[in-house]
Amino acid sequence: MTLGMEVFIPSSTITFSPPNPWFHSACSMVTQARDWACQLRQASPSDLSCSAFVTAKDRCTARIRRSKTLFLRRKQ
Repeated sequence: MTLGMEVFIPSSTITFSPPNPWFHSACSMVTQARDWACQLRQASPSDLSCSAFVTAKDRCTARIRRSKTLFLRRKQ
């Protein structure tokens, strides 16, 4: 019965443009790394975990800034 419904009932998919079209997989990866470092820092506060978090935060900021800049350059 389900197969018959799928064949005869038209389906449509609605696609939305992403809110941040410059945000791609590299941005997602550095954001995940930053979040993981933040959780590690909160779970076991130490100089090493604080340093790892600051490094991850700086990399994330730089990657996102670079992605935005490249996106805007390509758009012009």
